Amino acid sequence: MEITMNHLPGMILFCLYVFLIIGLVIAGIVLFCLSTATVLPLLAQMLIGMRRRWDVAWLYHVPVCMLTLAIYGLGAFARLLGRRPAPADRTNWQKEPA
Repeated sequence: MEITMNHLPGMILFCLYVFLIIGLVIAGIVLFCLSTATVLPLLAQMLIGMRRRWDVAWLYHVPVCMLTLAIYGLGAFARLLGRRPAPADRTNWQKEPA
């Protein structure tokens, strides 16, 4: 397939769309990290959620967000330090017993 000038606008729009999605994902991760580190936005979300529909699950919102940030943070630091866990050995994975 030959790429002509007719394909160029569509390719540019596709690239812009991909960059926009990647940017939104990164912005969402940064926003999650900041709101979890400062705690006040999490408390506000919890109070708003409890006011809209009271449920015991809202009491877990702050600790679960903090735990999620801690686990992802430890994983990111381990990756930066080159201490990624080795993939699981799957040589005998889902094989029929002989």
